[in-house]
Parts: sequence; C-alpha cells; structure tokens
Amino acid sequence: DRRLEGDPVVQGDRVDLLEVLSVLLDNAAKWASRKVAVTLEQAGDRLLISIADDGPGLDGADLEAAFGIGVRFDSAKPGSGLGLAIARSICADLGAELTLAPRTPPATGLIARLTIDRVPAG
Repeated sequence: DRRLEGDPVVQGDRVDLLEVLSVLLDNAAKWASRKVAVTLEQAGDRLLISIADDGPGLDGADLEAAFGIGVRFDSAKPGSGLGLAIARSICADLGAELTLAPRTPPATGLIARLTIDRVPAG
C-alpha cells in the first residue's frame, strides 16, 4: 500500500524544498496543454512527489539535457533555462533525487519526480 500515513514530514530546508517545488510546478504549468496533476506517495521511508503535465513532453537525450544550465527547448516560452539545473543542485544538497520521464502513452506530457527522505514518525 503506497497510501500516505499521517502528514508526511521530510528532511531538509523548507525554503530549498519550496524552491524545487516552485520550479517543477512552474515548468509543468508552462508546458501543460490543460492539466497539471500533483501526487504524493509513500515509497518506503521516502516520499515521492510527482508533478505531471499534459504538454508535448520530452524523450530520449532531452530528458537529461533539460537539467543543463541555460537549456531551453522553446525560446518563445518564458524562462532562462536555469530552473531545473538549480532544482537538481538543491536536490543533491537535500539528499533527494529529481528525475524527468515521459508519461505512459496514450497520455502526453512529462512527469517530474522528486524522491526525498521522510522524517520517521514518532
């Protein structure tokens, strides 16, 4: 059962975590056609936060390239190409993992997954 038990508390600086989530939500909203979905799941002693959009998505080498400094896939969209690079750097400092993956067809879009340690209950 991956259902959350209680209110999850994660390890790390609150401002850093908010910065990462802000980047991921901003990117999802920027690329979404109509919908952004946020899910929280327990993954053992970790919390998995997934942010999915229904936009054009990425695949192959672009998934990892998206974390590069200054990388932008559409110059007509707002942004500097720094957000995901900064978010991944913060995640490294938090001991968290940040990944991107295409959604499972027939769905379109991208899923950003943040996996971070939970503080043990009690």
